[in-house]
Amino acid sequence: MGKKLGISPVKIRKDISFCQKNGCKGVGYEVYGLTKSIKRVLGIDNTCPAILIGAGNLGRSLINHQPFQELGLNIIAVFDCDLNKIGNFINGIQVKSTKELKKTIRKTNIKTAILTVPASEAEDVALELVKAGVKAIWNFAPVSLQIGNNIVVIYNDISSGAASLICRLNNVGQ
Repeated sequence: MGKKLGISPVKIRKDISFCQKNGCKGVGYEVYGLTKSIKRVLGIDNTCPAILIGAGNLGRSLINHQPFQELGLNIIAVFDCDLNKIGNFINGIQVKSTKELKKTIRKTNIKTAILTVPASEAEDVALELVKAGVKAIWNFAPVSLQIGNNIVVIYNDISSGAASLICRLNNVGQ
């Protein structure tokens, strides 16, 4: 692990000792138990059901991204307002109309939403999510949401990431 992460083995052992106390000197840790302990410490030992709004290219990519399930993020419903997308299936999940959004959130008690809608629609959709009971939003729209302080919002602006990458690339070797 240390070699892959560029961290000394001593640091890895010390960090692991915070997750699980029963390692054996010269032998190490039992892999299953250690994995379970690390997941518990990171908070990914439980499933987090989520809904996704926006079944475009980015939304489809996120639904098909298998490592999310390993982390406990389980997308259980997908919504869109495009009549050409409603009714289609993405990774076994049927795309529903955004008109069913509030009803589904309340029925399933979903607290987490992933937003992959255009910036012009993000604020209105986010407010609708909050009114329906969502407590956390992973926002991929390139806009800051004004939805209140008691809602957890994580922003992933792909354009900013691309700009940062290009800037760093242009500054390499200068």
